[in-house]
Parts: sequence; C-alpha cells; structure tokens
Amino acid sequence: MIKPWIRVFILIVLILVFLSIMFRRFYSSKDLIPVRIAEVKVGSVEQIVKMSGLVDSEDTELIVSGIEGIISNLRIKEGDWVRRGEVLCVVRNPDLRAKLLAMKAERVNAEENLKAAVTETDRQTALARYNFLRDNMADLEETMRYRAHINGDVIKVEVKNESMVAAGVKLIFLADMHHPVVKAHMEESDVQKVKVGQPAWITGDFLSGRTLQAKVLKIGKFVGREVGTYIETTCKILNLQNLPIQFGANANVRVVTARREKVLIIPIEALIGNGEKHVFVVRNDRAYLTPIKVGIIGERYVEVLSGLRAGDQVVTVGSLDLVDGSKIKILK
Repeated sequence: MIKPWIRVFILIVLILVFLSIMFRRFYSSKDLIPVRIAEVKVGSVEQIVKMSGLVDSEDTELIVSGIEGIISNLRIKEGDWVRRGEVLCVVRNPDLRAKLLAMKAERVNAEENLKAAVTETDRQTALARYNFLRDNMADLEETMRYRAHINGDVIKVEVKNESMVAAGVKLIFLADMHHPVVKAHMEESDVQKVKVGQPAWITGDFLSGRTLQAKVLKIGKFVGREVGTYIETTCKILNLQNLPIQFGANANVRVVTARREKVLIIPIEALIGNGEKHVFVVRNDRAYLTPIKVGIIGERYVEVLSGLRAGDQVVTVGSLDLVDGSKIKILK
C-alpha cells in the first residue's frame, strides 16, 4: 500500500510537469507569427488597365450662331432625336431680312424682264440676273436657317424663341447616342500596354450596377495636362442590351491588356518587392523567403513563371512581420 506522503509527492511532481509543459508551450507560442496562407494553383489571370472618363459620342455637332439676331422657329427640346438636314431654328437678322426683301422685289422685275425679252441676248441676260438673285436669296435664307448636319440626340439647347443672340453664341449641341463612346484618361505608364481593339468593360452610376462591353477605339497622340498627366483614350461602347446612356456621365473603364490560361497563379497579396519579386513559402511551420519570376500581374492574381510549384503554400497575410525561416502559426 502506497503511503500518503508518497501519493502527495507524486501528485506534486505531476503538477510541476504539467505546469512546465504549459509554461514552455505558452512562451514558445509567443514566438510564433500568425499568418494566412494560400495554395499555388493552376488558373487564369488577366492584366487590367483602369481608367476613368466621360460618356461621349463618335459623332457630335455644336451649332453656333454665325450672325446676330432673334431666335425663331425653335421647335426642338433637349432629348429629341433629329435627322441630318432638319431645320432646328432660324435667326432673324434685320439687315439680312431687309436685303432679302429687296432682292425679292428685284427678282420680280427680273422675272418680268425675262418674260418681256425679245432677242436671245436680252433673254439670256434676264435669265442670268434671275438665277443670280434666286441663288443669293437661297444663300441668305440659309444663313439665317440652322440645320442639323448629323443624326443625333439634342443634348443641349442654349436659347429660347424670341431671345437675342450675337454672332459666335452657342445654340444647340447634338450627339449621336446610338454610337456612344467613353473618352477616358490613361496614365502614361500604361501606354505601352493598351492597344486599339483590346476588349474593355464599362461601369458607372448611370448603369445602376450593370456592366457594358467595349473596345479600345482610339489612343491619343499627345499628353494632356488639364487634370494631371494623361493620354486621352476613346473606348467604343457595345451597347448590346440597348440600355439608356447619358452623354457626359462619369464612367469607369477596365481594359483587358493581356490574359493567360492554365498557368501557375498566386494571390497578389503574396507578392513581395517592387523590383525582384519574392514570396514566403511555408514548409514545416516555417516561412522561407523565396525568389520567383512573374508574368502578368492582374487585379487578384499573379502569373508565376518560375520559383514555385502547384501545391506550394505561400503567405498572403503577415509577411511584413516575417524574416527568412520565421516560425509561424497558420490562422484559419
């Protein structure tokens, strides 16, 4: 039979062993750096160039008054659709109207002279005068009459009937919103990536959460400096859903400049370095700094050309606290 004091001794020893183990575990766990990891896998990755700009049109027209006068016969309003050649308004100019009335009176005389002509010479002279007056009257009338030179939507009407205008005043702005584009600002650093014809995606508040397909239509030849440094890039909107698109709306553009299929990829959060690229690879509860070569860098993933294999595990969160060989604790 075991004596009581021996039992007490054994119990004290067991307690001390337990406390020693817990003490070691506690202090050793303090040395572990918590991280999150991801597995290197085979997948696809897209390289994206982001831009922002305004909705515009391939075909626009700003109608400006060439004379001073009073607006009349203005029957259009903003939002209307007009056709090429349609009269939009008339600017009545007193001097031109007086000249037109005088020419009308003279044309009546020319017509009478033409009827009264006896010789062929007199008839040809009267006919020439009549045609001259007719053509000049048409030119004068057209000077006061303002037509659309494109098919398009009436975006802005700057005047009202009976309002006075001076020469050079903006009257009406038209845009063909059946052929919408986005004129976006591209960073200089992206100019070698973006090419005409590349696919793009358009988003913006005016689309209420929808996304429209587009393609790069034109890349500017000069650097703009109105709002920073940029190159104007025109993207043609492929409005296959026939959604309403507002001229001048703010739009975001994502141009797909490269795509790779069935390649090794890692989350972009795993990538370390601005020049040479590294990742922390996890082996046996430690993180080892490993150089890699990368291909295209997308919004979420990075193409890995060498340095990793499918199934490797890399650190995605906690890299800033690590050095080569750090002990780690993997968070769920």
